Amino acid sequence: MAGKRIVAALVIALSIGTAGWAVAGQSAPHPVFATSEQCIACHSNMQDADGNDVGIGHAWRGTMMALSAKDPYWMAGVRREIAERPHLQEFIEDKCSVCHMPMARTTAVANGGTGKILKFIEDSAGPAETRLANDGVSCTVCHQISADNFGERGSFDGGYIVNTVTPQDPAIYGPFDIDTGRHRIMHSAAAFQPKKSTHIQDSELCATCHTLFTPAVDGSGNEIGQFAEQTPYLEWQHSAYAETTSCQDCHMPATTAPITSVLGEPRDGLSQHAFRGGNAFMLGILDSYRDEFGVTAPPDDLQRSVAATTRHLQTKAAFLDVMNTVVANGEAVFDIKITNRGGHKLPSAYPSRRVWLHVTVTDQNGKQIFESGALNANGSIVGNDNDVDGSSFEPHYAEIVSAEQVQIYEPIVADYKDDVTTSLLSGVHYLKDNRLLPDGFGKATAGDAVSVNGAAAGDEDFEGGGDTVRYRIAVGDDVSSVNVSARLLYQTIGYRWAHNLTAFDLSETNRFVRVYEENADRSAVVLADTRRTEPPRGAALLAPLKTELKQALMAGMQKGPSNAISVCRVQAPAIADSLSVEGVRIGRSSHRLRNPENRGPEWVNDVLQAYLSKDSDRRPQVVPLKNGREGYVEPITIQPLCLACHGKNLAPDVAAQISKMYPDDEATGFEIDDLRGVYWVEYPASVVTTQPLIVE
Repeated sequence: MAGKRIVAALVIALSIGTAGWAVAGQSAPHPVFATSEQCIACHSNMQDADGNDVGIGHAWRGTMMALSAKDPYWMAGVRREIAERPHLQEFIEDKCSVCHMPMARTTAVANGGTGKILKFIEDSAGPAETRLANDGVSCTVCHQISADNFGERGSFDGGYIVNTVTPQDPAIYGPFDIDTGRHRIMHSAAAFQPKKSTHIQDSELCATCHTLFTPAVDGSGNEIGQFAEQTPYLEWQHSAYAETTSCQDCHMPATTAPITSVLGEPRDGLSQHAFRGGNAFMLGILDSYRDEFGVTAPPDDLQRSVAATTRHLQTKAAFLDVMNTVVANGEAVFDIKITNRGGHKLPSAYPSRRVWLHVTVTDQNGKQIFESGALNANGSIVGNDNDVDGSSFEPHYAEIVSAEQVQIYEPIVADYKDDVTTSLLSGVHYLKDNRLLPDGFGKATAGDAVSVNGAAAGDEDFEGGGDTVRYRIAVGDDVSSVNVSARLLYQTIGYRWAHNLTAFDLSETNRFVRVYEENADRSAVVLADTRRTEPPRGAALLAPLKTELKQALMAGMQKGPSNAISVCRVQAPAIADSLSVEGVRIGRSSHRLRNPENRGPEWVNDVLQAYLSKDSDRRPQVVPLKNGREGYVEPITIQPLCLACHGKNLAPDVAAQISKMYPDDEATGFEIDDLRGVYWVEYPASVVTTQPLIVE
């Protein structure tokens, strides 16, 4: 059997060939790049231990990485910038091709030229370079990038380094050791030499294209500065995630599976090439208009990618909570707390993206008495000044008192005259940047490229980890109670960013505006939603425990994780005991205990098991108990700082201390967003209930 598999592998190797695009003056007739079909032949049709398809080629084929050169919004943007500044056409094409058509551009530069775009859009390029251009961010781009300048300013703006000149058999990097036999098969199939290097899983690899500064240009076309167009890597670097979680950890989650279908063996830590990002809208357009945009990837690949991207947005982006609802003196007052669950701003990257709150309030009879932030069928937001008038914009709010006010988390770009613009080369700075900050992001210490701009800079509730907005609504004396419904919505391309293209009567701009208008009613994704009539008493009882414990843990972590372990052992029980008064019992528990004394009551264990069986529905719960008592539970999920004591790779001194203090410890091996356990509280019920209540 093994002999037959080797013969099959060699047949595949011989049939693939090494067609590509060569660089002039090379020391051997080897292409710098190979297009993806040569890689897909062997790196697809793999499964993990649970039978899930984790094939690299088919997963990549349906992503924006593979389709970067087909993106109609990018094409329209390039045309628009060239139309406004024709004297900068060569610069614009070179700048915008470096990460959207990287193989064609790198080859052109190595041959003494510059990157081109329009000749590919207009189908006037040769077939070989067209194949390279249309293959987008392909396998042999990322896997040939060296780590020589990682993290340096020169690596940004597409400053990745690929050896285009000297090697006869260029290195293709991956994170795993390859034995001699498999090495030979790889070399025979594609003429690349597989080489182990873990830099391929570093965030700095992603940063080469996902950190972009563009020249700021005045009305005469003169460069007057640099504009931070997109900086997710720098945002991540200024967050708590930089210490624990890489870009790949979230966007290319690891699994255990073979890396090839030809003589593959299971590898722990295979990064899935699904590239879960934030552009489900564009992926759907590319699938629906595949003939118009020349998309050749099978529909199933794109539809799986749309589903995975949407699921990622809806389960990993944000939490939303309505708190402190009070109706009195003719007003309804409540707070909405938004938690950013990601490692960069929300939204991040290209400045056309926005997130906003859609809030509705109904009275005790179910009659709607307030609404802010509804989405129109044309993709605009009701009440948003910028969608009505492109020269104005909606400010950041600490408190909303009118339906005409909408909390929109977005960047607003200004030109050299401080006028609002959606032209990248006109962009000089941000008039507003209140995109939700990741955990650990300090406003006061943020550099200019990632700073908070506008009213959010002075909003004390807008901080690392999210924002809290107060709503104060006049409801009249007849309203005795209210139901608050809130949704956090997200658009990849806001209305103004699309419709400003109507000023240009060009084929690419006209085409994109048409496609946008035909799909605007499905341009938004709901990231989170919640509903509450009034806050449960248990939430208020738990609040002091959560606050005091967090403060104690943060103080302990300042001295190192070992100190935090002592906080959990000594201070946490003391805090819980101090709050367990007047019929109240309060504590923490888990399905994987570190301290056996934290085992909770039986009803808490029942909720824990329910959380484990319903991974997508871990909302707080109010639980009716016997003898007129009530219980309340909130889930505890693993955050970046938790990994120092509860992750998979503990420092030796931390592991030793845990082993000494807790010989039966079960509380390691967690990952970000895993269920760590619960906070729980019992108390006398003010209103007797008979069924568990999910707190929405």
